[in-house]
Amino acid sequence: MNNNISKTIARSILIANLILVGCTKEIKIIEKIPADSQTAKELNVSSESTANDIIQSAEQLFGPYTFMLSYKLATLALEKEPSNLKAQFYYLFLKRFEAFRGYLVRIKPLMNEKQRVDLEKSLTEQLPHSPLRDFLTDPSLPVFKNETDIQNALSQYFNSTNEFRKFLKNNEQNQIDIQINPYVFEKEIQKQLQQSCKYIENDGTWSLKCYTLNIATKKLNLADMIYLRQIAAGEVLYGALLNSYSTNGIIDLDRKDPQNKIPLKDRLNILMANNEFGKLRADSLLKTVKEIGSDLISATNWVIKNQAELCRKREGYLLDNGICYTQTEESQKNLDVLTEALSGIINLDLKLANDSSVKVNTQLDIISFLNSPISDLRTISPQAFNQCDKATTFKDNTLGGLFVENNASLFLLESNCR
Repeated sequence: MNNNISKTIARSILIANLILVGCTKEIKIIEKIPADSQTAKELNVSSESTANDIIQSAEQLFGPYTFMLSYKLATLALEKEPSNLKAQFYYLFLKRFEAFRGYLVRIKPLMNEKQRVDLEKSLTEQLPHSPLRDFLTDPSLPVFKNETDIQNALSQYFNSTNEFRKFLKNNEQNQIDIQINPYVFEKEIQKQLQQSCKYIENDGTWSLKCYTLNIATKKLNLADMIYLRQIAAGEVLYGALLNSYSTNGIIDLDRKDPQNKIPLKDRLNILMANNEFGKLRADSLLKTVKEIGSDLISATNWVIKNQAELCRKREGYLLDNGICYTQTEESQKNLDVLTEALSGIINLDLKLANDSSVKVNTQLDIISFLNSPISDLRTISPQAFNQCDKATTFKDNTLGGLFVENNASLFLLESNCR
């Protein structure tokens, strides 16, 4: 579980670096001084600033070590002007990362001694003093006491990501112009600068002219909104699979059996003895999966239909190289399968768990499974084990109605002892 959480945090911060997104006291930020400049540029923000002024400062603060400052400014801009579209964009994009505020302090009580030593070493050697370090070590929030506290933080992240996804869908017909930080995104701007220069002939004389006015600006229109929405949808889907059921008891089990030497049957019994383990969480995102799937289908069909316009250079837009989709027989088949699966019971050829070279046609009812998620994993847990400690049957071989023909074990339980 800790490994999954670490990956989620790392991926989340990386995403923050790829896409561009209150306090009432005056904030002064001295930017990095360019080599050819003798003065530093200041960003001055106060409670008297307009929402547009504040959100422009938020844009210039955005970077891998300062995104949390951008979030504060976006919050302030929204307080001043709730309808400001750009402020909404940055606020909802950055809101998710607040789930990790103080994470490196909050997680300590659930770590063993070696993990705490490794954490302190990483803080010393790999995380320099910066707003990012202050953000991850913020002591103002309660520490994590159990798995539920960790899962609550993850739910905060994934639910905020879903808010951003919905914002993009609701505003896909609007255009947003964002200005990127010239120091954080220096390479991208240099690339745009090179591409903006063209040779012009005038009466036999050639001259080089560079159109630099908008090289630090990116436009987002319908295509960019759809693209960003699908990225967010992928995050939400990951959260639905990772965080829908209580994991209470896993940390205690890991402490009792760090080397996984206890037989699987006994490990499961230890987990099931915890009354909370395996219960469906109230904030589960499983019911959003159908909507995400439907949106993916419509978005893909739109991209296919508009390839002539989308698959080309889009100068000045976030996706400046265009959106090129190669429609193959396999990709169309997958799209058709997804469309059918979201409509009701579907027939699929699935590999046998004990012999992956053999496929058997079976019926799946994915929509019923998503609309009425299993409330307690105990009802579908393995109930029989063979001599080599491998599960052979489930208590419910339909897995809550997913496998219509009562044959889930054929495809999910590799019981061969070889």
